[in-house]
Amino acid sequence: MTLRGIRSFVLFSAAWPFLCSSHHVQAQIITLDHDSDGEWYSCAVSGLKGMGSDCGVQYDDMVFTATIASVHPAADGELRLTLEPETVFKGEPAIGMEIMTAQHKCLPPIKTGDHWLFSLYRDHESKELRVNYGSRSGPIDEMSATLTLLRRLTRLSDSGVVKGHVYVERDVSENEIADVPLANLSIIVTQEGTGRESQVVTDKDGNFEFEPLAAGDYDLNPLTKRGLWTMWSGKFSVKPHGCTDFDLDMHVDGQISGKVVFPAGIDPYQWSVKVSPVDQPGITPDSEWTDRSGGFVLHGLKPGRYVVAVEATEHRDGPNLALDLFAPGTGDRTNAREIELGEASHVDGVEITVPSTAIQQ
Repeated sequence: MTLRGIRSFVLFSAAWPFLCSSHHVQAQIITLDHDSDGEWYSCAVSGLKGMGSDCGVQYDDMVFTATIASVHPAADGELRLTLEPETVFKGEPAIGMEIMTAQHKCLPPIKTGDHWLFSLYRDHESKELRVNYGSRSGPIDEMSATLTLLRRLTRLSDSGVVKGHVYVERDVSENEIADVPLANLSIIVTQEGTGRESQVVTDKDGNFEFEPLAAGDYDLNPLTKRGLWTMWSGKFSVKPHGCTDFDLDMHVDGQISGKVVFPAGIDPYQWSVKVSPVDQPGITPDSEWTDRSGGFVLHGLKPGRYVVAVEATEHRDGPNLALDLFAPGTGDRTNAREIELGEASHVDGVEITVPSTAIQQ
């Protein structure tokens, strides 16, 4: 289902929690529109970008097709629907059951007699089942691809579907960046325990799909082409009858690597190192934790001039820094070493020396 409306923007509600050694960004997309009376309303949908999102029924309380027997106005501008369930993919819907809409103005038009696919959740407070904007719900003739996938999943036994889309950002003009599908990229998954590898190649549209994989834990590796990098890699699980959909944004892999040198007695492990363009101090294209020797590798950097810093961060336990320190070891950004990168080039050996006076115990 596409976002409807004429204006949209993104709210980031949480940044950089760490999971499977990958950064994740939680975003809420707000779309503004107006109805036939000229009244403005907003449509909100949230999601986790990167790694794998569920494309099966894992997070739904009920999934089924149904005929809409009646439609009645309800509180807060919502609608109450009476349904006659038909094909059931999850749950035990009853004939004549009632559900509520959520953000119904953002949903496709709802009329008595329509045939829909419903993906429902149960409201924690009211305990009512709801069909929400952003769920995989809509008229059956608009949901054929989703229905085909759901039917496939029901036929699987101890295996699941793993698929995705790969793209790379390209500058199409001085002020415009576009996502271009990435074809002919190998994607590898390795099953934990057995070490068994499976590999597919993206098609011309950047899409890929594995043959059904046995249920279990896996490691995803899309980093198979020199000069390209994505932060979205790591562990995921395949559930029986499940479906995981990866959204992999690749970047031209300019790299800066080096080491943070600490005073004696300070553990060099898990300090945050960030990179920013010389002329854009508020932009952080990448940040990474140091390894056990204080080493770091910053990835996905476009051509340009950069400065690197080990940062004071509230996410650290134990000793911290009094202020950010820029390579080679200064608290003054104007005195920082400027590092120039070409297309997919690598600069190694960058050191940041931390004086004992900068350490807060």
